[in-house]
Amino acid sequence: MSSYSSPSSTISVVDGANSGDKEYASPPGTAMLVDSQADQPASSADTFSFTVDVSACMASKGTTFPVGQSIGFDISANSQSSHDHSNQTFWLERTS
Repeated sequence: MSSYSSPSSTISVVDGANSGDKEYASPPGTAMLVDSQADQPASSADTFSFTVDVSACMASKGTTFPVGQSIGFDISANSQSSHDHSNQTFWLERTS
């Protein structure tokens, strides 16, 4: 969880086990980004940001991110009170 930094003002980094909703929680030790802003209609003006140190994240799980290696990630945005969600898969390649 310490691999995350610089979240937007409404974003908190929490342990999945402490997300506040046990039904939709992630496993303990898994970081979740929780947005405290109330739901509102979709707008391209509503964005958030955060930084992840991928090498540190992988080191915390006992692995490395070697130069030239590609790794797939999945970001999921979940509703606070239902199974509604959206996912985006992307790939990173370490170049140096």
